[in-house]
Amino acid sequence: MRCLLFSVNVKKMNRNLIQGAKPVLFLIIISFALSLSPSLTVPYLNDDIDHFHNVARAIRSSTMASWLLTPHNEHVIPFLKAIYFLCYKYSRIDPEAFHLIVIVLCVGIIILTYKLTFLLTQSTPAALVGASIIAATNLFDEAIVVIANSHILFSLFFFLLLFYAMYQHSLKKKTSWRLTAFFAVLLLPSTFALGLTSLIFVVLFDRLCLSQEQRQNNKRLFPALTIAWLLSLLPYLYSIDAIIHAGHYQAVGARSVFEIMHFIAPILWLTKYTALNLIPSVTANSYLAFGLFFLSFFTAITRPKEIEWKKVVFFILFGLFNNYIIFVFRSAWGMAFLLSRPRYYVFPMAMIALCYAIILHPLFRNNPRIKNVPTLLLVYLLCFSAVTNGNLRRHANGQLFAQKTVAIKNFCILFKKAFVDYFHEHKVAGTLEVKNKTRIFARSTKHYAQYILPEEIYNKIIWKDCTDPAFLDYVKAKEYFFLID
Repeated sequence: MRCLLFSVNVKKMNRNLIQGAKPVLFLIIISFALSLSPSLTVPYLNDDIDHFHNVARAIRSSTMASWLLTPHNEHVIPFLKAIYFLCYKYSRIDPEAFHLIVIVLCVGIIILTYKLTFLLTQSTPAALVGASIIAATNLFDEAIVVIANSHILFSLFFFLLLFYAMYQHSLKKKTSWRLTAFFAVLLLPSTFALGLTSLIFVVLFDRLCLSQEQRQNNKRLFPALTIAWLLSLLPYLYSIDAIIHAGHYQAVGARSVFEIMHFIAPILWLTKYTALNLIPSVTANSYLAFGLFFLSFFTAITRPKEIEWKKVVFFILFGLFNNYIIFVFRSAWGMAFLLSRPRYYVFPMAMIALCYAIILHPLFRNNPRIKNVPTLLLVYLLCFSAVTNGNLRRHANGQLFAQKTVAIKNFCILFKKAFVDYFHEHKVAGTLEVKNKTRIFARSTKHYAQYILPEEIYNKIIWKDCTDPAFLDYVKAKEYFFLID
């Protein structure tokens, strides 16, 4: 009788622990989102400045359609450019709106990782592990905090949405999931050129992650996804000449994409990157080195037959092949350049999160106990502590980056204030002559004025070799002298 009661209590405890994963996930998501609050003050940087300059020029010259399809390096990204346009239209150069979109996007990635992992393993603890790794890692914090680096996150979101929709369609064959998968494939290349690999991973996901019956249910899905992929290819075909001769190739002495593409060297670089950089970066963090990493290794050694290795292989291919493609087009910049870009950790970390979860799944099946403590409880504590540790570091990194970029933020504020106040105080009715050069930044004064200044002021400025003496005296008196040469 006592044994029976004990058994019933254990089952009840296990059920409660499994149900308790959702509140833990909720806490992880909330704390993750709050850890990104310092990023709201990080201004637009680097490529963002070019995007805003170009969108302002496109609005004034009524060439929006042409601008949307103009490549940014190798990427034809009308979806992202539409977001830049909306942010510029409604909040000008204040970055908060775009940062909020990125935060929502990252929360979506965590939720999709959780849901996709659950579908693949039917294990709540495994799903929580996968979501926690994405939320805990600090390897690509800069890709979240700096808007210009966040484009690859949009690509990852749509990839995960595609896989999730494909799996759901294989179970339910609903039109809504077919449409979701269709639009995921359609939008992927419009966020990042890596999205053009989507059709490859559609086939691989079908072969490696779905059962025979599920593949049969998805037979009607493939024609729709192929059509979506062909449609997503059209903007790249339209802009093919501009892509082949992109201006940034000249920085490394190349005239076209064919001169910077390398297929052999990136294989060695990817091997070195994985062995000498990615794995040490993952295992160096205490929450992975002494927790999930060795736990996954132990499970792989002791229960190899219970692990669904095909799914593991799929996500390894997903993470490393996409990085290989990046290396093919960036090898001319050198290994140091590639390793210094946090955004190139996005796909490998998604790979690690999903692989860990799938490998650990057999360990959670019967909820084994370690010294009478349920393993699930230990996993929840590990996940929560891992995310808490990652959140504290991310918050600190965000504050540090906000401090580093405060000069750029202040430049934009003072640049606008100098012109607006001068026109208001001096009641300028005619035009104003300004030298087309700033003192502290490489780009011209006109480049910044194009998107920072109100249109009614910008249209009154005439760009000359020297600045109007009255305006020059004004900016010096107001201590804005660093703005205009």
